[in-house]
Amino acid sequence: RTSVMPLLSDVGGTVDFFYSDWADMQLPARHRFPMEKYTLARELLQAEGGVRLVPGPLATVEEACLAHDREYVESIVLGQASVTMRKRVGFAEAPMEAYVLRSLASLGATIAATRRCLLTGGVWSGALSGGTHHAFAAAGEGFCVFNDCAVAARLAQVEFGVANVLVVDLDVHQGNGTAKIFEGDDSVFTYSAHQAKGYPFSTRCASDVDVDLPDGCDDELYLRLVEPLREMIASR
Repeated sequence: RTSVMPLLSDVGGTVDFFYSDWADMQLPARHRFPMEKYTLARELLQAEGGVRLVPGPLATVEEACLAHDREYVESIVLGQASVTMRKRVGFAEAPMEAYVLRSLASLGATIAATRRCLLTGGVWSGALSGGTHHAFAAAGEGFCVFNDCAVAARLAQVEFGVANVLVVDLDVHQGNGTAKIFEGDDSVFTYSAHQAKGYPFSTRCASDVDVDLPDGCDDELYLRLVEPLREMIASR
């Protein structure tokens, strides 16, 4: 356990974290995806204090369509996602209504955090779910229905006139969906540092920069391998 409070000590104003665990996916007990981690993260922040926790809103169809095909978005929102697609995502056991609400709530939290950040002149914000980087424009996979990273990037460009976006993905898994969505788009630069031999396997897509980390990578090696990111950010 590591406290977030030292990270927030130099941030002016109130830092908002948007959460989506108010929308329960209603997965069966012992499901392989640890959905309870989002509630635990919120409870940890509540116990520490110093930040404002805000329930995230539901994303709209138009917001989701910033990075996803409309036909795909509407199939989710209308509760018409096929069993095949829901199995590919990994949440086929969830009741359809809960599946829809949780997917929109998770995306909505990231959208709210993005707007909070850009409406306040760069005061950073965060979402306690999301990071759903395996979702493609017209399909979900790997426990990711909508790609909130991609939607947030497009929202920044369309709504706030941000010319260039850098997506820094430090999840243990490679950000294949984000890489594919922005493939050939020079306005969004994708960076992913991840386990070299891990998921995704057959659907991996190249980011602008991929840093493959070996199994058993310790802190020292990790920091050395991602250090060039600092120069990359400074140069852009």
